[in-house]
Amino acid sequence: VGEYEVVNLANMAGEVLANLIPYTESKNIKLSLNDTTNGECNTIRGNKDALAILLRNLVDNAIRYTPNDGTIDVSIIHDDPYLTLRIADSGPGIPYDDRQQVFKRFYRRLGTQASGSGLGLSIVSRIAELHHANLKLGDSVYNGLQVDVQFTTKHTVDS
Repeated sequence: VGEYEVVNLANMAGEVLANLIPYTESKNIKLSLNDTTNGECNTIRGNKDALAILLRNLVDNAIRYTPNDGTIDVSIIHDDPYLTLRIADSGPGIPYDDRQQVFKRFYRRLGTQASGSGLGLSIVSRIAELHHANLKLGDSVYNGLQVDVQFTTKHTVDS
């Protein structure tokens, strides 16, 4: 994965999301970033490039599956013992029975209309594993998918 350094998740997320704005604008998707940590304890030791790929893949999936005029919310939440990177969207979500399958390489749900190779979540899973992070899929407040990437605080670095 390369060198590990202190990574400010809010700053990294801001950079990644700025590059994705043209894609959200083309679908009139509201994209927001919320750092609920108030700048405290929002850093981890990790590989910034790999973490940016993880976030880009998750948000790219959200953009692909969220319908026009939808919502994608990226949040950074410190809830001891975790620092969580949360992506919540208003897309169709993933049925409970398929949630573990989507992390397998080349897996694509039947009936999926969005383009892709089925590698995005497999890559996300590997990057999370290398950063000792847990991945949790659930239902978002927008009736879509919520992905939580939970980093344990033992891997965080005080700001």
